[in-house]
Amino acid sequence: MIKFEQRKIYLYFLYPLATIAFIILSIFFILSAKGYVFVYDDGIKVEKTGMIIVSTNPTGAQIYLDGKNQSKSTVPFLSTNLNNLKKGKYTLSLEKNGFYKWQKELSVYPEMVTWANYALLFSKNPKVEKTSFTGKLVGSMDSGDNKSSVLLTQNADNELIYLVNNSDDSKTDIFETAKMKPEERISGISIIAWSDDRRNLLVRGMKGPDAQYYLINTENKSAQNISGTFLANLDGVKFNPSNSDEAFALEGGILSKINFSSKSLQKFTEQNIIYYTLSQDGNIYYIQQDKNGTRSLWQAKTDFTGKAIITDGIPLSDGYDMKISSQNQRVALRTKDNTLYLITQEDNKEMLIVMGKDISEFEWSPDGNRIIYKNNESVKDFELVDYKKESREYLITNGNGLTKFTWYDNDHLLAEKADGRIEVMDFDGENEINLASSVPGTNFFFSADNHNINFFSKVNEAQFVLSRYVTEF
Repeated sequence: MIKFEQRKIYLYFLYPLATIAFIILSIFFILSAKGYVFVYDDGIKVEKTGMIIVSTNPTGAQIYLDGKNQSKSTVPFLSTNLNNLKKGKYTLSLEKNGFYKWQKELSVYPEMVTWANYALLFSKNPKVEKTSFTGKLVGSMDSGDNKSSVLLTQNADNELIYLVNNSDDSKTDIFETAKMKPEERISGISIIAWSDDRRNLLVRGMKGPDAQYYLINTENKSAQNISGTFLANLDGVKFNPSNSDEAFALEGGILSKINFSSKSLQKFTEQNIIYYTLSQDGNIYYIQQDKNGTRSLWQAKTDFTGKAIITDGIPLSDGYDMKISSQNQRVALRTKDNTLYLITQEDNKEMLIVMGKDISEFEWSPDGNRIIYKNNESVKDFELVDYKKESREYLITNGNGLTKFTWYDNDHLLAEKADGRIEVMDFDGENEINLASSVPGTNFFFSADNHNINFFSKVNEAQFVLSRYVTEF
């Protein structure tokens, strides 16, 4: 009987203790699942945590955090999560045998995800394929979609234009002055414009003192002399992005539409147009001056219907350079004195923002959310997701170290340094990968289909080589 009473006493205390322990453990697991950690500095405190999400291309990279192996690697199709990280800065390293190391300092914040899902790993010993060309390279132009390029070469008695497929560097001879009739032969060729569908190429050459303009069909390699057919000067012609048989030209403040197929010229009634350009979605953006001298930026369809003002008060300038973001009504405008303005719309209000002075180059990212620009002192990337809430600016590099740069994709830049070496860097300028040992050349361009990097190497005055760094992305 005494033993039974003792057992009841034990049970009397055991059940509440077990219940309390269960509740405590439940709270612990619930808080842990929600991203809380317990800190034991000067007593027990509960802190909210954050996480880092990682993915690489190619996959199979080992993950290190502050130098510690996380016993995790990146996998195909899925991201790898690093959970329950306290607020602070961490050095994330991604390593794979035979590839350049990816490393960046990342900030982690409570209840937030820090993304590192854009890491590209470049091979130290890539497959490099070469294509030889005769003559001296004197000009080139990439198609708007980075799928093809045209190369202009020159030797003692011939000028030749090649069409190059950026994916495999296969080449096609599309125009050659040596094959022209003697009385029609031109020299000093320059490339004026290329249609978005890569079908029509406009070039200019000289026959004596006179400029001659040729429209080259890259598909059937025919060349049509259109000199004097439409306008005397076609140097500023821009193809219609939605119809390669049409192009636009500005003369005397009047914008005209050229139809190469019907050989017709349509002049629009708008007057005092100072500058124009075309967006990829097929709209015309133009600066117009009124009788009071005020300049405004307008948008219209290519038939000039749907005309709408974007903003007035455009700064006066003797010349402009304007690039349209893929995001509607985001415009980067550079004046003749090289001041760069950003024109954007927030809360249904137009904003004209001065981005910088002495800007020599600028370019929108493919998604239209970032703009990179360069002056004599630095290269910067401005990220414009929501101008008031999330915009930020990154310093890519100090000094005038980049001689050429372009967006590789939305998150990466291709850049050429003053010493000629080619580098890949993340959009914020960090994680620079020097490809000098793999890409020993200059004047790079890349393929949008597979991100292979193309570059030129000079053999001698009579020959150069186009090499292709195969990324296998």
